[in-house]
Amino acid sequence: PVLEDPGAGIWVKPDDSNIVLVGEIGAIRRTADGGTTWTENDAAAFLSHDYSVTEFIQDVDDSNTIYAAVVNGETNNSKTGMVLVSHDLGVTWEDMDLLDGSSAQTITQASNGDIYVGVGAEGGSSYKKGIYKYSEGTWEQLAGAPDEEVVKVLVDPDNDDVVYAVASIAYGNNDTGNFGFYKSTDSGSTWTKITDGL
Repeated sequence: PVLEDPGAGIWVKPDDSNIVLVGEIGAIRRTADGGTTWTENDAAAFLSHDYSVTEFIQDVDDSNTIYAAVVNGETNNSKTGMVLVSHDLGVTWEDMDLLDGSSAQTITQASNGDIYVGVGAEGGSSYKKGIYKYSEGTWEQLAGAPDEEVVKVLVDPDNDDVVYAVASIAYGNNDTGNFGFYKSTDSGSTWTKITDGL
């Protein structure tokens, strides 16, 4: 099949470039032959036509495990989403039950296995904003994270305690002063805005 509604997410297996995943609106497509043929998998059971994948990451310990951050793909709807996981390189998928059906804007993983997800919501809505952390099988919303859309989050590859995040102004919000570049040195418990000078 032809990719009709591509999303933003793409992943190429580091040691075999024939295996590629592409997030499409309402589906995840997979190729095992470098793009000659594509298959749609069971992720479509979770992804209605309103959803698309923003980002894929490979698990730090299990090279067959892939995580997908998913957002509502319709700009006129309030932002919701999920995190999906595949344990077979994208052939089958499961929902990781991200709290409150939050919009997964971005995803990263520390070397100890902890997963961080930046979430976002339209201004004035009751949908969640900030950062969620998945550790030892449990999701938690990080109370000290910026209360805005978090559009990128990354863990320092040399230090699991250090996490960076970019907060954007949630759509429809006035400038609250919370947007900018943030750093945590305690695995996300507290955050310091470090935008000055950029």
